[in-house]
Amino acid sequence: MPEMRIAVCDDEEFYRDELSKMITVYGNETGQKLILDTWESGVALLDAVKGGDKDYDIIFLDIEMPELSGMEAGEELRRMGKNMALCFVTSFNEYALNAYQIDAIGYVVKPIQYLNLKKMMEKAEMQYWYRKKKRGGAETVSGSQAWTPIRYHRP
Repeated sequence: MPEMRIAVCDDEEFYRDELSKMITVYGNETGQKLILDTWESGVALLDAVKGGDKDYDIIFLDIEMPELSGMEAGEELRRMGKNMALCFVTSFNEYALNAYQIDAIGYVVKPIQYLNLKKMMEKAEMQYWYRKKKRGGAETVSGSQAWTPIRYHRP
């Protein structure tokens, strides 16, 4: 079974850790193998993606970050032709419309509730399998125990 590559980008360590834990729980519940990277800066994330070092299937972006907002990072990823699932994380509902303008799958509001995150993961996973099937690489998900290595990236 292929691994889903996920990035969590938030300048606040608490939310990076919370999202990482919830995503790991989701992987364990579904049996989906996950590779999870965390980033504390949108600039660092974009540099890694631009440099070809990282390629993700799903990216969770905090909207309000110093230097480069999550919205700006998402727009740049789309300009680069990246078609991964984008999900925004915010404390404010007012950003919801902007998220859809750059073809995001949605947003979750802080404090993050697991059921809301689970809905976003299910949506992203459907998109992931659809893309795999289109490329001819679809596989079924087994009921085996998932594992989630977490790599932390700090500038």
